[in-house]
Amino acid sequence: EGHTGKLTGYLHYKHFKNLNYRFEIQADNMLVMNTKESADMPFYGTVYGTGNVMLSGNAAQGLEVNAAMTTNRNTTFTYINGSVASATSNQFIKFVDKTPRRTIQDSVQIISYYDQLQQKRQAETEEQKTDIRLNILVDATPDATMRIIMDPVAGDYITGKGTGNIRTEFYNKGDVRMFGNYRINQGVYKFSLQEVIRKDFVIKDGSTITFNGAPLDANMDIQASYTVNSASLNDLIPDASTIIQQP
Repeated sequence: EGHTGKLTGYLHYKHFKNLNYRFEIQADNMLVMNTKESADMPFYGTVYGTGNVMLSGNAAQGLEVNAAMTTNRNTTFTYINGSVASATSNQFIKFVDKTPRRTIQDSVQIISYYDQLQQKRQAETEEQKTDIRLNILVDATPDATMRIIMDPVAGDYITGKGTGNIRTEFYNKGDVRMFGNYRINQGVYKFSLQEVIRKDFVIKDGSTITFNGAPLDANMDIQASYTVNSASLNDLIPDASTIIQQP
């Protein structure tokens, strides 16, 4: 896209095996992240940044990414703060299984066996995956738009622009941890109740999100307003016929 950067480093290998590498990137408003939503990572987006990134690793230890970046224009970052499985457990409509008891027991046994196979296959797949560790320190600016999805099914999310320093630790075979404060200058909270009531709340300047480790344990101190399209004030005005004239 016409942006510039500098990369220095090395790549060592023997007979195209036993890779050992280390690269340092100095970016100046470069496209440093361009990913779509996937089941592998709880975040995605398009990020333009200025700063330093270190990529290092080998075949045994995997990839380690250490980055310290300042966000630039046209940056959008989305974090999914929840899973589809947990969201579907709070649906408005409940389904009741009327299957006879014996059939239910048989189906439970089949499902249990199927789950065991799936877990075994998933464990084998995890063992084959390359370890990826990300340590990212972001100096967020109002040039970037940040979105946090609380309920992927209902569509609840907070989107906004603001400032703050956020440190993210990610391990593709472990947990995501986030630390730091994010002050929202402007944003919107898309709120839904049981997928029946949907409201858009405008977030006021000065609202904050504080991360202290597990993203699900983040503290949100948010003030927002909801504007009613129209409201009648007739009920507040007394009827002229009810007014009693004093002598």
